[in-house]
Amino acid sequence: RVRRSRVDRAATATKVSIIFNFGTHNADNDASDSCFLKRMGRGVWMRDLRALIVDDSSVMRKIVERSLRATGLNFSEVFEAGSGVEAMDVLRVENVDLIVSDIQMPHMDGLEFLRQMKAANLAPGVPVVMIATESSSDEAMRSVEAGARGYIRKPFTPDQLNDRVLPLLGGIA
Repeated sequence: RVRRSRVDRAATATKVSIIFNFGTHNADNDASDSCFLKRMGRGVWMRDLRALIVDDSSVMRKIVERSLRATGLNFSEVFEAGSGVEAMDVLRVENVDLIVSDIQMPHMDGLEFLRQMKAANLAPGVPVVMIATESSSDEAMRSVEAGARGYIRKPFTPDQLNDRVLPLLGGIA
């Protein structure tokens, strides 16, 4: 079962506009951009972002969601999946801007999820950050080889997750 959460766009937009400079609006991108563009003030525009969190622990998914929302970016929708199998189902019907996935999961682990996502050409170009309990550099290397753009170890702080996510979303937020 996939869970979707939404936020109050006005409240989030106000917080985000104070923290970040989002650049200027490019009218040529209106038609091709599948995300809602929100005017943040005179000449300043930002996108609503959509994220997918993949973890077999519902508690961990909530922790990751709260950490993402703490970035100040406008995550209008956050999809949750309890395994790589569920995540593949979500990506077949939803477009997302960021994927945060645990590595150790039943049915399909995070590395196999990355491989199958790539093979099925789902979410091309979408940054993936992997979360793992292992502290070995081999695990991090395998994540990067499978297509991850970031890696973070449990336990982590919201600031550590934000440090990995913000640079990956800098060009689209």
